Amino acid sequence: MEISHSVASSVANSDVKSLSTHVVLNSLKERVSSNNARLLLHTALVQIGRSGQDMDTGIVLNQDEAQKLCLVLINQGGPAFQVGKSLYKQVLQ
Repeated sequence: MEISHSVASSVANSDVKSLSTHVVLNSLKERVSSNNARLLLHTALVQIGRSGQDMDTGIVLNQDEAQKLCLVLINQGGPAFQVGKSLYKQVLQ
């Protein structure tokens, strides 16, 4: 459960409200296939105005971008809804 630990360590530091695209991708991969996870994340990144290539570089999103990404995932529904909801609760509240 490295993913949960990564998110939890991000949450533990209250000054840092950020989210890495690697954390999001790994969370999506727990629920869907690798290709579907990459497609969902790519689509969500493009919708928030980031490059789809950002998922490969593992960028850290600022709080505003992280919130937008979580909301886009929630709006996509299905497994993306669960991931977006979970990350939103853990990282942004």
